[in-house]
Amino acid sequence: MRHGLVLAGVGVVIGLLVATALTRLLSSLLFGVSPLDPVTYSAVGIILAMAAALASYVSVHRATAVDPLEALNAKIRRMADQYTANASGVRDWSRQ
Repeated sequence: MRHGLVLAGVGVVIGLLVATALTRLLSSLLFGVSPLDPVTYSAVGIILAMAAALASYVSVHRATAVDPLEALNAKIRRMADQYTANASGVRDWSRQ
């Protein structure tokens, strides 16, 4: 989960820096908000960080619900089926 939050934080910071750098272009697209409105910038950053945190939490929660041995056995069975299905014995990597 930490990895996802770090990536989201870096993305938010880069996005805010680019948006600040492009204020002249953005000023023609905004109505009723100044191009350097700190409330808007912080609100967008918080909303994006919360969405990333929720996405990270959901994926981590789903990943911890799976039994690792069961997942590995399923992967090994699937790989064995693909290997035996190929008559020449050469692995077909396009099915991965």
